[in-house]
Amino acid sequence: MLGKILMALGAGSFALGFMEAQTALIGSHKSIEAGWLLIVSLPLLIIGFFVWRASIKKCPACAERIKKDASICKHCGTPMRAS
Repeated sequence: MLGKILMALGAGSFALGFMEAQTALIGSHKSIEAGWLLIVSLPLLIIGFFVWRASIKKCPACAERIKKDASICKHCGTPMRAS
């Protein structure tokens, strides 16, 4: 959940920074703000992606993504081994 939130924040700040950069004049306060939004968005996206990837695993039977703590696959019903 945290990974998805971080990725959403990163994507949102990137989109906002990109839109601000499109309307800003070079050297204005808006261009500085847009630059910071673009700089902040990349680490949020990267950290969010790795947090999200760490919280999922693949079912050995059907190869669908499931939560790491799942005891039964929600797609095929296969019991997961405790690891």
